[in-house]
Amino acid sequence: MTKGLLLTMIKIPRKVTKYRLPYMGGKQDIAFSLIMAMHRKKPQATKFYDLFGGGGSVSFMALQFGYDVYYNEIQAGICNLIEFLKTNKVPDEWWTWVCRKKFFEHIGKTDPYSQMVALCYSFGNNCVCYAFGEEYEHLKRLGHEVVVHDCDKSRQKLGIPKLKQKTIKGRRLELAKHIQKVNKNDRGLAPLQYLEQVQRLQQLEQLEQLNITNKDYKDVNIIGDDVIVYLDPPYRGTAKYNSATKDDGYSINHKELDEWFLECPHTAFMSEYNAPHNAILEIDKKALLSATSNSKTIKEKLYWNGK
Repeated sequence: MTKGLLLTMIKIPRKVTKYRLPYMGGKQDIAFSLIMAMHRKKPQATKFYDLFGGGGSVSFMALQFGYDVYYNEIQAGICNLIEFLKTNKVPDEWWTWVCRKKFFEHIGKTDPYSQMVALCYSFGNNCVCYAFGEEYEHLKRLGHEVVVHDCDKSRQKLGIPKLKQKTIKGRRLELAKHIQKVNKNDRGLAPLQYLEQVQRLQQLEQLEQLNITNKDYKDVNIIGDDVIVYLDPPYRGTAKYNSATKDDGYSINHKELDEWFLECPHTAFMSEYNAPHNAILEIDKKALLSATSNSKTIKEKLYWNGK
């Protein structure tokens, strides 16, 4: 295939879908802007290497542009989950309620189900802390049974009317509206966000074209000249990224990373808040990891190694 024909593979999509895993620091809302900025700097590129793949938002967006995408993530559980969901529907077992005890039984395992539990049932998707306080856990479970199984017994215990919707998504939204109408301060039931996250995992069935590796960023074999290399590492001075393991989370030597970034022979970009490199894009992003219900807007930058 000639270089000219390769260029026609990359097209700016008119409509995109924000595919993602529920993951710390997800970039689903800014992924399109990031890809566009990188595309402008290297319009001839046809391969996209995402060396800190995480929740996959940027990789999944790059697929929609037509790039040959290489997703890399050092956390084995995340890779196993995406690999599983590429070719499998969300199993019925994944809709079963996960209590606090069961949650901690799965922390430390890297099979797809355990990783789903760690992500969807953890506070802020941090894969460490159970999502619900002890005072609300029983209410969450009752709400879960109503939404997932249309359980009349659980509905009666909650004292809510029969839900009219026939799907899990429909009942979840209907319950949320009812709770908001009756008591806007009820923290026990609303919004059952983890169910929405499980539902979103089903979208990943459409991502069979993704190439997946489970390596350190320095060990990824980058082939060719027509490539974009993208790095979205754990940011300086922010929380570590914990996987479904019993270690202290994944941290990184930023000095070593900066040297690798500048010495990389390929066109490379890095997302960060404050890195000592040439910023080509500054974009507002909502902070999703706040311990309160109030979100805040932060400035995220995209840096370029000049090649």
